[in-house]
Amino acid sequence: MKDKNPNEAFASIIRDLDYNIDWKVKAMRQGMHKSVDKGSGLIFRDITRITDAPGQRRLDVRSSIRSSDGIPRVRIFEQKSALKVMLVADLSASLSYSGFVSKREEMAKFAVVLGYSAYRIGDAFGFLGYSDKVEFYEPPVFSKATAFDAARRIWESDMNSHGHKAIAEIAEHLPKEKSLIFWFSDFYFPEKEIEEFMALVGNYHDVRAVSFIDSSEINLPRFGFAALKDPERGGKRQVFIRPSIRKKIAKTFDEKRKRLESLFARYGNSVYFNIDDVNAKEIQDWLLK
Repeated sequence: MKDKNPNEAFASIIRDLDYNIDWKVKAMRQGMHKSVDKGSGLIFRDITRITDAPGQRRLDVRSSIRSSDGIPRVRIFEQKSALKVMLVADLSASLSYSGFVSKREEMAKFAVVLGYSAYRIGDAFGFLGYSDKVEFYEPPVFSKATAFDAARRIWESDMNSHGHKAIAEIAEHLPKEKSLIFWFSDFYFPEKEIEEFMALVGNYHDVRAVSFIDSSEINLPRFGFAALKDPERGGKRQVFIRPSIRKKIAKTFDEKRKRLESLFARYGNSVYFNIDDVNAKEIQDWLLK
């Protein structure tokens, strides 16, 4: 809840996490990821003619002397580059749900872990929050403070908008070069809109989705009345839960989960289902797959 101390919550969860990417980064700033550029790194890659590697100045004297064509040889080293990491957070009404946990708080805690890890690795971190409009935006920067800023913005968000029209505006705020994008939501909106977003963004950027779920949404009482809340439109209705209803809701959730996994897999991406509390170990295992 908002009356809790966010700094204490962030301190309790903050960890150094690693993340894998299977593509090469195009960036001049040195970092920890494989780069498309040849540069001043420390990992030796090859020896080649200087005419084939303009800009390289590490002359290999022995190979140059022994070359039959008289063209000097230079050593090529693998450059490691910094990556841009972007958090895109859904701030629509369904994310304000509190059951066993507060989705808002768990999103904020995940955000601080992600941003702090990017800073420790040497990557730039930025964030965007949206509902029916872009609520806030910070382009990727190399700063530890950005992680805490993003987390506080999510923690303090009212999340009272019952729409997410600004999803169509997200792409124009993302970096021009290929980047790692984390998309936070519970995905309680038409899958057609998820597909449209991925068609626009997922073919270029590396999009990792995180679906926030409270177990009270799917683990209903075995028998009796329960107040079911409409996640986007608000309001509650009393429903008499019997075994068949409980089984139907569990099946619906399982089918939705499989459809989301299939949708993101089509773009070579994955989705992590964060059920209740943020678990740093589980997140780490997912990031390193």
